[in-house]
Amino acid sequence: MSLLSRQEHDEIRSEVDAEFEAGQRKMKKKNSKTTKKIHVMEYDMGSLFGGGITGKLPRFANRITLKNISPGMKLWGVVAEVNEKDLVVSLPGGLRGLVRASEAFDPVFDDEIKDAEGNFLPRIFHIGQLVSCVVLQLDDDKKEKGKQKIWLSLRLSLLHKGFSLDVLQEGMVLAAYVKSIEDHGYILHFGLPSFTGFLPKNSQEDVEINTGTILQGVLRSIDKAHKVVYLSCDPDTISKCVTKDLKGISIDLLIPGMMVNARVQSTLENGVMLSFLIYFTGTVDIFHLQTTFPSSNWKDDYNQNKKL
Repeated sequence: MSLLSRQEHDEIRSEVDAEFEAGQRKMKKKNSKTTKKIHVMEYDMGSLFGGGITGKLPRFANRITLKNISPGMKLWGVVAEVNEKDLVVSLPGGLRGLVRASEAFDPVFDDEIKDAEGNFLPRIFHIGQLVSCVVLQLDDDKKEKGKQKIWLSLRLSLLHKGFSLDVLQEGMVLAAYVKSIEDHGYILHFGLPSFTGFLPKNSQEDVEINTGTILQGVLRSIDKAHKVVYLSCDPDTISKCVTKDLKGISIDLLIPGMMVNARVQSTLENGVMLSFLIYFTGTVDIFHLQTTFPSSNWKDDYNQNKKL
């Protein structure tokens, strides 16, 4: 066995260090490319807010994330917690939002809230209840660094902003508060001063209704002379109601949970792009398609112009 001289040891160590440094540089370069690819994908995920509306079709179905949520956005949520002073609402994309008691209702129920002494929210809301929300603001979470809180409002005055008797149509599904309970039915409030509503008692059976309860109902008729709309809360009817195509409809009149007729515009890498209500386009990700567990050839089921 031969022994290496000190000079040979130094030469070998220098060669090993040089190879290690070269490997590190190669690794950093590879990581840089991967990071860049991820950033490009994230940009494409939100491309409906950019190129998607300027003629360049997106590659991916749009997702709701903290990066693209903004004040004024309307979201479909599920009540996850009901507390005395607030509600926790589960939102798309695994997000959660908070609703202060003051934002759960319009001021028309201030007296009822005071009389209930902290029991008003648990009396009106329940876990699993579907609600339409409006984003108020995003704040940094003081308890958990790097996280943000999403503050929401359930006020119908915000959700129905822009509504009037002229834009309402029979068959529309509307949310309304129960303002008062009468002998033959319920007086409804839509958060707006321009019209009120009425729901006959025989159209809502086996469900406990209190003052302040938020109901969903199908618009049956409109009395423009008295500025009153009449609703039905039959679950089967509500589940089958589709919003009709209207010329001149504004995006402000779109409410989360609305059913619409849509047509496939194109298939994306993780979903489909649709056109609906004449003027609008939207995306549906793969997990919200008709099949719960799509197969590898799921795109074959969504040919261009297919009606959904």
